[in-house]
Amino acid sequence: MGAIDAYGVRAHSGAATSYVTLIPPPGIGGSEVAYRRRLTLGSQIQVEKILETNRWFDCGVALRVRLQEGPDFSEGVRVELNRGNESGSCRDLNPAIYRKLG
Repeated sequence: MGAIDAYGVRAHSGAATSYVTLIPPPGIGGSEVAYRRRLTLGSQIQVEKILETNRWFDCGVALRVRLQEGPDFSEGVRVELNRGNESGSCRDLNPAIYRKLG
């Protein structure tokens, strides 16, 4: 439904990509960002696992997901429920960006 970018994230500017995170614009920047790729509008993602985080600044939840089509990110893809991905309840995805199928 809404624009979303896949960001390759690394520990520092010389490190390999550790994981991929999905974030709506305007997104993030800095030496920890290895790359940014815009996903095709209408791309489907499947939630594989709900992960608990210990960060005080977000909901304490992240989702490990798999893209149904498009690039294969071998590092693993996650959606953290912050930076615009969260809905008003803080435990659901933002309905302005994501739409539940089925």
